[in-house]
Amino acid sequence: MLVSPDAWIGWDLGGANLKAVQLDGAGAVRAVVQVACPLREGLERLHAGVELVLERLDARASCHALTMTGELTDLFENRPQGVRALVSAMRGHFPGETLKVYAG
Repeated sequence: MLVSPDAWIGWDLGGANLKAVQLDGAGAVRAVVQVACPLREGLERLHAGVELVLERLDARASCHALTMTGELTDLFENRPQGVRALVSAMRGHFPGETLKVYAG
């Protein structure tokens, strides 16, 4: 399925679960997915979780929005290191695509 360039996937990178919501070009929810993703076990859990989410969605989007609490897990020495690692991991999955990070 083709996805409009203004379609989005919103990602919540939690410490125990990875959640995603897919929006169409009009902003309507197309799909919601949640998978176990215990980050304390390593970043490979995030990579596997992202791939599993993408398999469950019926289309890809070229725009992604991130929010997170997973940067606070024991995997990281501190919050800034965790944020950098998680953003870098997501950039690796979506090179050249729009990636917005909520900072609040």
